Formats: sequence, structure tokens, C-alpha cells
Amino acid sequence: TTGADEQALWGRMAIGGADGNSIHLIANYYPGASNPPTGPVIKGIQSPMVYSRSINGGNSWNLQSVMLPGYDSTRTLYGGAEEYSIDADLTTVAILHGGLGEDLTLWKSIDNGTTWTRTLVDSFPYAPDPDLNGTNGDTVVTNDGGMSVVVAPNGTAHVAFSTERMLDDTPGDGTFSIFPDDINLVYWNDNTKQQVNIPITTA
Repeated sequence: TTGADEQALWGRMAIGGADGNSIHLIANYYPGASNPPTGPVIKGIQSPMVYSRSINGGNSWNLQSVMLPGYDSTRTLYGGAEEYSIDADLTTVAILHGGLGEDLTLWKSIDNGTTWTRTLVDSFPYAPDPDLNGTNGDTVVTNDGGMSVVVAPNGTAHVAFSTERMLDDTPGDGTFSIFPDDINLVYWNDNTKQQVNIPITTA
């Protein structure tokens, strides 16, 4: 649950459950009245993404603002606002989280959000902090936080995400450069686990 100066913002919701009465909600755990808004730090992640679940159509919530397994500062330092996606079909739930200079991670549950399997869709070589770890003076490809996950009726999680290049030529200075003209769109699913580049054409 959230504290007095904190709240779950920028929610994304999916409806599932065998009876259709389960609500799965992800949101950004963000500061409210705190000034400056530094954000809560949980498991080493500032303003992390959190998961909540109701199994009775929202009348009560048996899971409230919990962290998904394996989601900690080992690979991620910041939750990021709206850098996530969720979908559900019956008792299968899929949650996708990423961001510029971060891994793109899929959590999938086949028991309506009770237990989860974590899979790296795309691994960023300088996680959890590209600024401190540097990028060896060269550009590196990263997901840019634009993503979507869809659960098919057979339970397969289908993922699409956009990428761009970034550069940190001075590690530790708190800045890096991005190259928005060098973008790409990628498709992936949790059966083949293969990334497929989707050509982008411009007029």
C-alpha cells in the first residue's frame, strides 16, 4: 500500500480470471506531497512499478502495490512513468517493463497473478546504470520505453517494442545522448523467444 506522501499513478489495467472478475493493475509508485519529489525507494528501485489484483470485480484487493519477483536494483534503478504494458486472457497475465538504458522484462503468470515467471526480452549490456557503467564511447541500442504486450487465447505473450541508440561518452556526468532518427520496431513472443525486426518506412 502507499504511504501518506506516495500514490500509485499512471495505471494500466487488464481484466481476466476464469470468471472474468479479476482486475490486474500496474502503476508507478510515485511521491505525492513530498518536496522535492524524490520518490520512494523499494528494493533499490526509485518509484518502482507495482502490481495490484482484485478477484471480485474491484470490491476488494487481495494484492496491493506489490513488487514482482526479481524486480530489484540488480538490473533496474528507476520505475519510470508509463514504461510498462499489461494484458490478460482468462488466468494468463503478462506484464512488460522497460525503459531507455534498461532491460526489457516480461513477467507472465498462468495462475491469475499468484505466481510469476520472469524473462528478459531484451538485455541491456550496461544495466542497471548506463551513466555510471558507460557505453565505451560508442552508441548502443536500447528499448526506448515504447512497448506493448498482448496475450493470445492460447496463452502466448506477444511483444512489440521500439528501440533507439544512446551514447554516454562521459560516464558519471549524469547525461547521455540519444539518436531518435535511428529507430527500429521489434517483435518477440515467449514461444520462439526470437527478436524479429519490423521494417519502418517513412514517406
